[in-house]
Amino acid sequence: MAVAPCRRCRGLPPQPRAGLAHGVALAGLALWAVRPAFFSVVQPWRLLAVSGQGRGSGCVVRRYSAEEQDVGRIRFEDLEEGQELDGIVAGIQSYGAFIDVGANKEGLVPISAISTSAIRHPSDVLKPGSAVKVWVTSVEDGKLTLTMIKDRQAASKATLEGFLDVGEKEWLHATVEGILDFGIKVGVCAPGSTTPILAMVHVSQIQEAFIDHPSQVVKVGQAIRVRVVDVDMNKGRVSLSMREPQKKASAQDVSAATRCKPTDWLDGRVVKNLGFGALIALTLPGSDNTVEGLLHISNMKKEGFVANAGQLFKNGDEVQVRIVGVDTKGGRVSLSNVPLDDTR
Repeated sequence: MAVAPCRRCRGLPPQPRAGLAHGVALAGLALWAVRPAFFSVVQPWRLLAVSGQGRGSGCVVRRYSAEEQDVGRIRFEDLEEGQELDGIVAGIQSYGAFIDVGANKEGLVPISAISTSAIRHPSDVLKPGSAVKVWVTSVEDGKLTLTMIKDRQAASKATLEGFLDVGEKEWLHATVEGILDFGIKVGVCAPGSTTPILAMVHVSQIQEAFIDHPSQVVKVGQAIRVRVVDVDMNKGRVSLSMREPQKKASAQDVSAATRCKPTDWLDGRVVKNLGFGALIALTLPGSDNTVEGLLHISNMKKEGFVANAGQLFKNGDEVQVRIVGVDTKGGRVSLSNVPLDDTR
């Protein structure tokens, strides 16, 4: 005997899982699922009793135990790369969306794999409870990674190997496919390949000069040239740069910096903004040579969160700094403009 759902259950999104009923509760049915809006993830429940019919009906349910939830669900080891699945958005974070595909765990669609268009947050295009179609990109270490972009699965290790032998001065043709606050997504092919992968160019690698946002320099669909700066076989990622390769210079002599105390203040000048910090030119006591030290953003005196050093300093600004670290072999000096009494 079919029984109409109660007011609490009516209108909830359908479930993709085989064997789970939704919307209409059947008498004697053991497996049942609802997803109230106040839950952040899909919740499996057991129907215990139904009272009344029509608008006055009600349902008595209890949540499944962890062991009961695994019954009849897809096992990770049965999933294959590139496999197409139907799912439900179970949760949204700034870095991506969690999708319930009927497996024993939810899969993650990274923000870069949600859309080929630029989005600032997954909630721009997705809502909890929405039905979506996804493809498996990887199943490793008990984690399921998915994509919503067909034919844009994460690069396989065989595909990534094509980028390993690319020289740092070799340029590749690429197309901008998405723009984010921290960089751009591009489609690029390895030499000799016609299959593009989705790779990232960090905002600091777009051009030498500081920019507030990648959209100041590039547009979606624009053809650009890039260099390979890193290939991470474990994470299946290729990092790219649009900047000219830097000439390797001999390490500067910073031995005089070892004579400076943490309480000594030195006059310096900002010569380059790096986003994550600023290069400061200064003359060390007992030396006539000018050296460059790094004032990292974590060692800058500031109020509140600062995402880029350019928010605090511009090229040519005068600044007083302290030396907090010296690497004589590598010719590096670490600086801070935070008073010693304010450090923890």
